[in-house]
Amino acid sequence: MTNIRQFDHVGITVADLDSVTAFFADLGLEVEGRTVVWRMAHVRGPEGIVVALTERIG
Repeated sequence: MTNIRQFDHVGITVADLDSVTAFFADLGLEVEGRTVVWRMAHVRGPEGIVVALTERIG
């Protein structure tokens, strides 16, 4: 792990995408997009780190 130079993306599986996305938006993170195949949203913090939020369907 000593070769890691940058950390800019995190993926998290959540139970309720809408409420978790709203939580991060209320903290001031920018919602970057959503998908329709997998329930997913991306939020970006002020440091430029992107967090991918996903919800299992079915």
